[in-house]
Amino acid sequence: MTKNIKIMIGFILLAVIVTVLAITLRQTNKKIVASQNEYVTQLTESNFQSETSQGIVVIDFWASWCMPCKIMSPIVDEVAKELPTGYKVCKLDVDQAQNIAAQFQIRSIPTILILKDGKEVNRQLGATDKMSLKNFILQVK
Repeated sequence: MTKNIKIMIGFILLAVIVTVLAITLRQTNKKIVASQNEYVTQLTESNFQSETSQGIVVIDFWASWCMPCKIMSPIVDEVAKELPTGYKVCKLDVDQAQNIAAQFQIRSIPTILILKDGKEVNRQLGATDKMSLKNFILQVK
């Protein structure tokens, strides 16, 4: 093979790799939307107080552009289905409720916050697996 043919093959391979990467990034960069799960309550600034003032409330602070939040979203949904009676699971989009995120000093997402009768009792930062999340939540009784 001549040097020109080797260079041409190299450029073709490079173009294929770049195309595959671009397609992959486009697919993984889709924004998540709030889950439509019967076990998860969507929080807003207008319903936050009424939804979180009583009982044990687990809040997933997230954003649609956050990759770790994309990983955690289905995990939170699954855990919500499996929790015993007495636990309420909610999600709060920090971009849509910036005042509440500031009130709880949310500096990184995802953050899982547990409130008991409206008062913070525990907090976990970052993505985690289903069993660890469930155990973290069940520590609060």
